[in-house]
Amino acid sequence: MTISKNQFQSPSSAAKPSAKFTLNLLWGIITVPALVIVLFILTRGVMSDSFHKFDLAVTDTVRSVASPSFTEFVTIITHLASSHIIIPIALVLAAVLAFILKRRWDAMSLFIALIGSSLFNEVMKHLIQRARPADWEHWVQASGYSFPSGHSMVSMSFYGMLGYIIWLHLKEQGKPAAYVLVLTLLLIVCIGLSRIYLGVHFVTDVIAGYAAGAAWLLACIYAMQWLKGRGGNSITS
Repeated sequence: MTISKNQFQSPSSAAKPSAKFTLNLLWGIITVPALVIVLFILTRGVMSDSFHKFDLAVTDTVRSVASPSFTEFVTIITHLASSHIIIPIALVLAAVLAFILKRRWDAMSLFIALIGSSLFNEVMKHLIQRARPADWEHWVQASGYSFPSGHSMVSMSFYGMLGYIIWLHLKEQGKPAAYVLVLTLLLIVCIGLSRIYLGVHFVTDVIAGYAAGAAWLLACIYAMQWLKGRGGNSITS
């Protein structure tokens, strides 16, 4: 009779992943509703025009450092979350994860993070129907409604998931990984600031995009962890 190595695992060692997931889930139960509350407060404030002075002050401050060369650089940053750039990036990365690295759960999570946040953003935009800023010249072409910022929301969910996947992969290999989260956060913040600098979004649009994108990101991460625990053995993690 053949006995697998898993049969020799102690009950305590088998329970550790479940306990860790439960602890992480508790943090999610606290964090996701907090993000939803922030989004709700911003939405109500935007609909009642309570943040207009705040929006004007922040944009004026951000644009005070404007110069032609800096505007060119910021335009490159902002395009990293544009659909014509981020969709090809997502397709290539998902293909690499699924077919080369055999990490199909990660590939699906990355794709779902992008598609879900994009659809959610479009729904919110059409519900709120906030016009784009008219107080400043737009230094990049932008169409559609303003709230919440699609670039901010999509960058938070997509690049956030990508950063999480890389961080997780490095941790599995026992390599330093914290810097990946720092660089990911820096990229997301720069994309959000670029939308304000270029005059196509208010700061409240960007913050709302971050809140909604982070809530969706966390939901995707917890769903991925749960599905891996339930039946992920049939699909390479």
